[in-house]
Amino acid sequence: MITRVDYQLNRLQFLKKLVNLENSEGLEIGACDLPTVSKGVGKCEFADFRSAEEIVDLWNLPREAVMPVKYILQRDSKVHLQIDKKFDFVVLCHVIEHIPNVIGYILDLHNLLKPGGLIIIACPDKRITFDASRPSTTIEHLLDDYYNNRNYPSLEHILEFAKAASDDLRQKSIESPKEFYRWGCDNFESGLADAHCHVWTDEEFFTQIKYLIDGDIIEGLKIVDKQYNNGAYNEFLIALKSSE
Repeated sequence: MITRVDYQLNRLQFLKKLVNLENSEGLEIGACDLPTVSKGVGKCEFADFRSAEEIVDLWNLPREAVMPVKYILQRDSKVHLQIDKKFDFVVLCHVIEHIPNVIGYILDLHNLLKPGGLIIIACPDKRITFDASRPSTTIEHLLDDYYNNRNYPSLEHILEFAKAASDDLRQKSIESPKEFYRWGCDNFESGLADAHCHVWTDEEFFTQIKYLIDGDIIEGLKIVDKQYNNGAYNEFLIALKSSE
């Protein structure tokens, strides 16, 4: 049976193929209590939308297990404007699907990299999650979010995710569309909405990222490695390297 530690080790092995951790410094966003590079393994700092204390309270986690969040990020500002530092690698595990503007976010993280630096993304494969029934994100959707510089989940993102993630809300959407719509509006207007804004299979994600890089929309990065979902895990991984 695959455990959380197995995920951690698999991500670390993927990273170690590409980075010498002995002389590298990294940043992980959204590590919570499962860092890819833990203390003693390498040098890594941590960023999140919440403080470590807020994460402990929200998920009822042991305080000692949660990574120290050095950079508390604001949604309405670019990450590289909030962190005045360059890194050899930036890691995102089960973060990219929460990001409304995927193209803009990858370009933003590129600004955090030293020359030759890497962005490592681990993303859930929708086929092995509650998102399985949802339509996959299209290139047109990504381009629309990029054009509109979306930095917060749309009402569509919120409602679609809710129906997949919650049996109660899915039933509400069937029995009382008006109440479901009102719930979605309240969640959207709270300013605290969090959703899987986008969903993919491994091949879909890899193909879209290649298309965006080859088409000079995501500039200055190239794909240097990828790991397909092998069935045992519910995620796939990709490594993007800065050419600048």
